[in-house]
Amino acid sequence: MMNKKITVLATLIFVFSLMSVGATESVTDTAVIPVTATVKEKNDSYYLTKGRKFEDLTAFISSIDVKERKHTYFLVDKDMMNGYFYRITEYDKQSSELIREYAVARDKSNVWILHTGEKAVLIYGNVQSLLKRTRIDLYPAVLGVNDTGTFYVNLPAFIPYTLTGETINTAIAKIGEKNAVKAVSEGRTKALLTIRIGKEERQFEKTVTVSSRAYTGTGNGRIGIGIGIGIGGHSRSGIGIGFGDW
Repeated sequence: MMNKKITVLATLIFVFSLMSVGATESVTDTAVIPVTATVKEKNDSYYLTKGRKFEDLTAFISSIDVKERKHTYFLVDKDMMNGYFYRITEYDKQSSELIREYAVARDKSNVWILHTGEKAVLIYGNVQSLLKRTRIDLYPAVLGVNDTGTFYVNLPAFIPYTLTGETINTAIAKIGEKNAVKAVSEGRTKALLTIRIGKEERQFEKTVTVSSRAYTGTGNGRIGIGIGIGIGGHSRSGIGIGFGDW
């Protein structure tokens, strides 16, 4: 009887040993993941990591922001910001920590250092070509009496700018804080605007139309009130629109 118990116990120990070994081998097998290959595939999908354009842009950055770079590497976004800026990021080779983020104009006329949650800093060039591309529009395009609209500036959201202006006929419309346009009475007037980026500026002349009723371009509904605020931010795509002066 005793021999049978010993035999059964030995058998159970042997079985559990096999199960333990199998489980260990299974965990070991699933833990082996080609991380570097996965990261490389992701990088190649969204970023330039080699090639003529990559070499040209990273060499350009290195010539402007001169520093030791033995322990860092660059990534260049494939998607441009607003069709004008290349976004270039620099990372630490060991920790993959973001070291610095740049925005380089496609014509290399200006270069910015980007700071998350803060305004960018111009470190090279001038913004003349950027100002030439800048567009300002009134939203809504037609205001109803007593409505409020705003001028929006088509710029990447990280660009710091100042927009000021006044209307020729304040009896029809007035420009107030945050470049909000207050409709006073029916008619048309001109708004004289100045946008300033750094030390450079450009003037715009826009028409402000006030009607007893304001309509959308496609239907009969009244357009809602526009508010002069600043929105947008830079990300991988980096596209944003600034509303008002921010």
